[in-house]
Amino acid sequence: MFTDRSTFSSRFPTLMEGQVVYSRDGERLGKIAEMSDDHIRIEKGLFFPKDFTCRYDDVSDVRDDGVYLSLAKSELSEWRNESYTGWNQAEGINEGSVYAEPNEAVRDRYQNRSSDQVNVPVVEEELTANKTSREAGSVRLRKFVHTELRHFTVPVTREEVRVERVPVADDLRSTSSVGDTAFQEKTIEVPIMEEEVTVSKRPVVKEEVRVSKERVTEEKDLSGEIRKEEVRIEGEDPLKRRKAG
Repeated sequence: MFTDRSTFSSRFPTLMEGQVVYSRDGERLGKIAEMSDDHIRIEKGLFFPKDFTCRYDDVSDVRDDGVYLSLAKSELSEWRNESYTGWNQAEGINEGSVYAEPNEAVRDRYQNRSSDQVNVPVVEEELTANKTSREAGSVRLRKFVHTELRHFTVPVTREEVRVERVPVADDLRSTSSVGDTAFQEKTIEVPIMEEEVTVSKRPVVKEEVRVSKERVTEEKDLSGEIRKEEVRIEGEDPLKRRKAG
């Protein structure tokens, strides 16, 4: 017999109508429209051309965001046939009088319980680290203008007047060299020169401030909780019972 609703509800009590159903690879299939005793009916969605009915055994997990089946999207492609009406004969399937025909790739999942081999998928979650770039800070450069008094010395040249009186020798006292300028008043100007200093300013680049960035790689420890399935075998071994007899 396949799992019925009462047995399944003891494992996943939060399963209810209206929840979104996803395939194993996260494809949205639709919402639960009805929960019968032996099957779940999923409403028509983008993936299914009409309502689809699955068994409780096809449900692998019930999470806050929805219900996840144990079948991937590729494994459900057979149910997209317009002529297929779904598991509407679940009672006959449970009795063994009706046999469903899924994809060849997943046929082993639906073999009769009396077969020699039963495949039980065991699922485990994996952690994946995703990296995004964000601004951690910034460097701001500001220039300030300061005024200071500078002292420096510059050599300058100026002329000074020195007056000397030199007596003339006797042989040079002839009045002929005086001429008509004797006994005439006049003023003789002798310019006296000196250097002046003026101060001018011009901007000069003294240094440069260079800002560069470099990438530093460091290791960061991450942790997260994952869920994993394990298989427990329950029931008495018939071989041990025979040995005990």
